Amino acid sequence: MSYIAFPGCFNPPTYTHFAIAAYVSRYFKGAKIIFIPVSDKYSKWSLVSSKHRLAMLKLVKNSNFIVSDIEDKADTQPKTIETLAKLNKKNIRLLIGSDNLKLLNTWYKYEELIEKYHPIIVERGDDDAMDIIKTKYQKHKQYFDVIKGIIHSDDSSTFIRNNIAKGFDCEFYLPSTIIRYIKKHHLYEKNN
Repeated sequence: MSYIAFPGCFNPPTYTHFAIAAYVSRYFKGAKIIFIPVSDKYSKWSLVSSKHRLAMLKLVKNSNFIVSDIEDKADTQPKTIETLAKLNKKNIRLLIGSDNLKLLNTWYKYEELIEKYHPIIVERGDDDAMDIIKTKYQKHKQYFDVIKGIIHSDDSSTFIRNNIAKGFDCEFYLPSTIIRYIKKHHLYEKNN
């Protein structure tokens, strides 16, 4: 069995996150996708509690999706390579968007991360992942797989959070179970 680690904020998890995970799972012949939300120790403005982000991820049921609280249980926010090592899975790869690919060379032990966990890159927006790889990671290009055409919009979690704060309907961006959860817990409201 193969595994693909999908780390991120998931603040909130969106249809786009789940569509990417489902597509990548099928593309890699039923690989299990491990969603790994960052912990509360991660330094990002407007990040709701990991308790809520984990709960929202668990609301979407798919036999190939696994939700991990490995980073939430850590004393400090672990580096990605540390998290992947602690998962202790054979045949595990890393899934990131092309927005993160641009910054991958700033990540802790990024060359080892690339060589060990063979990143799968999902293109976002107008990014050309192959061009980024050729420019920044030429000597590691054989370790990457690029998947094009999954994301057709740039509806980010930030966009969705801002719409929730304004009281706008987000039914086209989030599963109804997640919308109900957000409303029940008053997440992303203007005063929070």
